[in-house]
Amino acid sequence: MAIENLGIDKVALVFALVEVIKSIDNEKKLEKYYPVFSLVMGIILSGLLAYPDTFDIWVKVLLNGLVFGLSASGFYSQAKAIKSR
Repeated sequence: MAIENLGIDKVALVFALVEVIKSIDNEKKLEKYYPVFSLVMGIILSGLLAYPDTFDIWVKVLLNGLVFGLSASGFYSQAKAIKSR
């Protein structure tokens, strides 16, 4: 799969994985690490789907993973802001 084929559905997958962690964390001890989980999962997901073999592709994988993670983290932040109103 080419790195260019990765899309918005990966952001939803990262968001869903963070939601699974949130559902397991009943005492909210890991709440401050949710954005970090989101970034790490985005990078891992991007790497698993792209099969990078050159440095240039690794850079694209890293950047795409950061976009996935930051996007999912942004969704979480916006939902939290709306919920607190």
